[in-house]
Amino acid sequence: MVKKSVLDKLSDRELQKYIQKDSQFTPEAIQIAFEILQERGNIFSQQEKKDIAEIIQNRKNVEQTKLQEEQELWQEHLTDDPAAVALYSRSTILVISFLFGTIPGSILLFLNFIKIKKYIPAILTLAFGILYFFIQNYVISALDLPQDRSRYDPRILIIGLGSISLMIISVAVLPKKLIYKSASFIFPIILAMVMLALMYFDEQGLFSNYLIPRTFSIIKIILVN
Repeated sequence: MVKKSVLDKLSDRELQKYIQKDSQFTPEAIQIAFEILQERGNIFSQQEKKDIAEIIQNRKNVEQTKLQEEQELWQEHLTDDPAAVALYSRSTILVISFLFGTIPGSILLFLNFIKIKKYIPAILTLAFGILYFFIQNYVISALDLPQDRSRYDPRILIIGLGSISLMIISVAVLPKKLIYKSASFIFPIILAMVMLALMYFDEQGLFSNYLIPRTFSIIKIILVN
């Protein structure tokens, strides 16, 4: 947000740069600069006012186009076309990676990249998923947080960061506006069941920081008592 008090400190010559045709400033900044120049007694012809209004509108159009492109970048273009490539959706990967860790999430993203022949990103993504899992455990252990902590838990932030990182990788690697159909949920479900089993029989506590194992612990305490 541009403040008028900030632009008011500039000289007329500096403000003139805001209203040039090649101006790269925000529409708000251009409008405020124009108003300040008028307040200081600068006279503009009707044609000049019209030109400045056009500059402001053009900058608004550019910003709107950029915003739409950024929104489309994060949108999933799903289709029912049986001929389209079948990929695991970002929402599926996000849920799996948040609940069960970056390893299963990276496996799903790895398979997506393999299907579109992005082999190097596929390998790097899988490596990231495995590496982040151990880094995450190391960082959380170093923080030495109590297990009964529930509100504003840094563990949730660290786990969520891994999931978000996979989403960023997906957006960066997948072609823009790639139209695809949703892959079967059978493999993600199997993957989730395997992770549930690993979490339940986790004697070393590798998964103890996740929500599901902590829920298991609470249930065990209740059953024992």
